[in-house]
Amino acid sequence: MTRYIFLSYLVAFSLGVISFILLLVFLGWDLSAFTNPSLLFIPTLISGITMKILGGLGIAINFAVFCQLLFRAFSGSLKGRKGRVRALKAVLLLVAILICAYSIYRIIGVFFLSQPQTFFDIIMNVYGAASLMVWIYILPAIRGGYGGEEKGVIDRIRERIGKVRYSIWKGYSYRIRRDYGRVHAAEYERLQWNLEGIRGQLSGLLLLPLALTLLLFPPLMGVVLVLWVRLFSLEKKPLRKGERILLCLVSAGILILSLFINLFLSMPMMTSYFNLAYGFGILAGVFLLAYLVLKS
Repeated sequence: MTRYIFLSYLVAFSLGVISFILLLVFLGWDLSAFTNPSLLFIPTLISGITMKILGGLGIAINFAVFCQLLFRAFSGSLKGRKGRVRALKAVLLLVAILICAYSIYRIIGVFFLSQPQTFFDIIMNVYGAASLMVWIYILPAIRGGYGGEEKGVIDRIRERIGKVRYSIWKGYSYRIRRDYGRVHAAEYERLQWNLEGIRGQLSGLLLLPLALTLLLFPPLMGVVLVLWVRLFSLEKKPLRKGERILLCLVSAGILILSLFINLFLSMPMMTSYFNLAYGFGILAGVFLLAYLVLKS
């Protein structure tokens, strides 16, 4: 890390340490207060709602992957047979409608149905939190992601040539070879990339509300605040190796605290808010996928 970036993390961490000491003094040096649900309620609520929205968007990504694999698996039997393609599209449309119906059920259930948190809900919450932090933050940081997206003239020319080549291949495969399965599989693969890109951009924007579970640990929260600001300047200064390590540690901290809250702290009053956020996240993901399909 450059000197100024390192200094910003050092200042944020130092201020966090001072704030943490003052907080301990205010709490009478009672460490058990950090497990008090009343103190954790608001930070956990905001963090959990953010996770649920991103997790709901993940449903749309998984559906795009499912469509891609399905068309690829049946590409041989779909070749030259538009009737079968229409039938498969109808089946996928039915699945999409069922997903929308499930999301609406989760939303309506908050207001009209009793939906207590079950063991299955806890498992899904744990899985959702783990998969979110691992796939969106930890793995990209380990693989050298967050390196900036600035493109030179050569990169933009290559990108345009790639789009032209894809359009030519798509027209040739669809109209001449009538290889409908491969074309649709390639289209859904591109949709998956677009959705992943959107969720990646949202993950940078939403890192701060995701990390609010660390609010009672100001040193870590200070580091998160600097990381969050840094994610908006990747084009000018990509994340350094040390910053990627910090991002992994912070993500692991958020994950561990989220698992602790889900497994050991009972907060049934949050279930309704989480169901509402998850339902809206799924619905938004499906509508976004439908928009990308129509646009393509």
